[in-house]
Amino acid sequence: MEYMAYGIYYERYEDMSLNKYQKFMINLALRQDCEMLESVYTRKLIYQKPQEKKMEDSLEYQIIMKNGDTKHMHLVARRKQDGAICKKSVWLLKEDCERILNGEIDWIKEENNVALYDFYYYLKEGYQPQRMTESKSQILDFPGSNHCILIQTSKRLLEASPEDFLVKKLDGQELIKPGKVHIIYRTEYTFPEGAMRMMNMVSNPEIRYVL
Repeated sequence: MEYMAYGIYYERYEDMSLNKYQKFMINLALRQDCEMLESVYTRKLIYQKPQEKKMEDSLEYQIIMKNGDTKHMHLVARRKQDGAICKKSVWLLKEDCERILNGEIDWIKEENNVALYDFYYYLKEGYQPQRMTESKSQILDFPGSNHCILIQTSKRLLEASPEDFLVKKLDGQELIKPGKVHIIYRTEYTFPEGAMRMMNMVSNPEIRYVL
């Protein structure tokens, strides 16, 4: 967990009917600049401060796992600021995730990572797991540009405790209305290379595709 990745992007949303979605996908398939990437299952455990009024720019932390792969997890800090969504992330080892889920956090103080230590600080300030979600999405990328489209065909609010985050199959309530898909149009802000080096940051394309 010695690295920190950073991403800033803008988003626009649309709940699209299945009929419109089929035509939408046909049109995209005809475009040579559009590349369809893999379908992804994304599970999130979201940390916020209880009883705190939800503001647009409220900071939240997310533990994220893709496709049930415990070797493919991130701890992400997410905040919306001036219309842009700002994220910073670190890789999270399975054993470290298990310790966090069990409430063991003092070891974080010994880690030489700003993003991870910030998470420790907010846990001490009262942040707690508030909800767990799992979504199925299709990723459409436009190579050479800073745009991508994320298509959510399912998003469930999971009926589980934080300790169950690593359990493979969990029940949940579907949040997307029947006959609809949720479309996210995302435009990423690209940092100059010099600024990346000065802030000791690395580029992590995966942040761009996380719902």
